[in-house]
Amino acid sequence: MQGAGTTQVMQHYALLDEAPLPGLAYYRLRQTDFDGSETWSRIVAVLMPIGEEASPLVLWPNPATDALSIAGLLPDEHLVILDAAGRVVLDAGVANDARATIDLRALSEGAYFLRVGNRAQERTARFIRTTR
Repeated sequence: MQGAGTTQVMQHYALLDEAPLPGLAYYRLRQTDFDGSETWSRIVAVLMPIGEEASPLVLWPNPATDALSIAGLLPDEHLVILDAAGRVVLDAGVANDARATIDLRALSEGAYFLRVGNRAQERTARFIRTTR
């Protein structure tokens, strides 16, 4: 969108994402000056819910080294980590917030599954644990 040029008055710009994808989306702004130089804003993450259902589980970083962050949790969901054979290797307890962080330092390198559930539903997401 066109800018106001050089001004001493604060300007406000807005743009609506008419069709956001469900899950975690990243947004940032690019400002292009008249001389062609560009400046980028900081990146902002936005978690978009899916209707009345629970938000999808979002895990980062993936692969993870020391800790795994999780978004999209519901109150009172129990978090369990399973190895590739389906064995429980870490009971991370109950979520008290929509986000959580799990310490992975006790796990070996490899592929794992995070199982999150309560009495109403259960969800699973895959992640990789690496030491590098």
